[in-house]
Amino acid sequence: MPQGFFYQHKRVLSREGLALMVKSSLLQVDRAKGQVESTREALDAASENRELNVRAYQNELAETKEVIEAQLMESFIKGKHLKALYDHATSQAKMNFLIGNQIQKAFN
Repeated sequence: MPQGFFYQHKRVLSREGLALMVKSSLLQVDRAKGQVESTREALDAASENRELNVRAYQNELAETKEVIEAQLMESFIKGKHLKALYDHATSQAKMNFLIGNQIQKAFN
């Protein structure tokens, strides 16, 4: 078989591999975006819960334990939200790097 056939076959496989990597990156970015949105909603709910518990405590309708638990839950969810933001940013950066490298190769 001619050597050109193997070179062409290798290019096709390379393109298919790149397409799979880009698709995987896009799915990862989409998943991370969903995580950011859901943790944002959870953080809003936790913040509202903490505020309600503080007001209830100020009006002597709640105990200190309830306020502390609400504060801890808000802090925990804020950490999860920050992790989701980080995951989204890194997955976006990986996808940009992957696509950027291919564009650079195409023009060199």
